[in-house]
Amino acid sequence: MTDIPGGYSMFDFRNFLRQSYNLKIKNVKFNKREKKPVLILLSRQNSRRFLNENEMVDSMEELGFEVVVIRPSRMLNLDKFAEVVNRCSVMVGAHGAGLTNEMFLPDGAVVVQVVPLALDWPASNYYWCTGK
Repeated sequence: MTDIPGGYSMFDFRNFLRQSYNLKIKNVKFNKREKKPVLILLSRQNSRRFLNENEMVDSMEELGFEVVVIRPSRMLNLDKFAEVVNRCSVMVGAHGAGLTNEMFLPDGAVVVQVVPLALDWPASNYYWCTGK
């Protein structure tokens, strides 16, 4: 039982979002539409941006991923953005609010959080602990 009124959990909230946005892909294992596993890279333009983003994309593609680079402007239409995230097997991003979009990932997907120097405490408490 949770402390949230009505006893709802984050699992319940995630299921509510999946139903609300009509997200079809429930589990990474059953996503046969894609020829390659899809990796979403959350790109930042100012603070905590990846200085070697192009090289990261090249490496990810060499590893066999279809890479989708998402910039903040693509996150404006939440319906379409949720669909893009829902077809991904992996989400990579710098520590920050953008990683909360993990709510739209299918079960079995992996989140890779890149932690900048001096942000290890918030990173471990806000994301690592919840991912256990």
